[in-house]
Amino acid sequence: IYEEVLFRGIIFSGLLTVYSVGISVLISSALFGVWHIRSIYFMSKRKTLAQMFYAGIIIGPIFAYLTFLTGDIWLAVILHYINNILAPLIQEKNKVEL
Repeated sequence: IYEEVLFRGIIFSGLLTVYSVGISVLISSALFGVWHIRSIYFMSKRKTLAQMFYAGIIIGPIFAYLTFLTGDIWLAVILHYINNILAPLIQEKNKVEL
């Protein structure tokens, strides 16, 4: 929940007071992607870069736009939770090596 509170609840909402929806989505999503560099401590560099790309380019914009459409972070929180559960399962099932 804390990532959604931080990136959609605080950063994205704050950016909306100054910038358009599109610019706010781009900036908050880019920051969300960069945030995932912390994974370097327990994942390979390649997997970390893939996670940063996925977070910043795919799910970050989706979650930000859904937050804008719904007016709150809860749909993004739920989808983020589902993503975090399914991602390792899908990766293991498909034996994806990054």
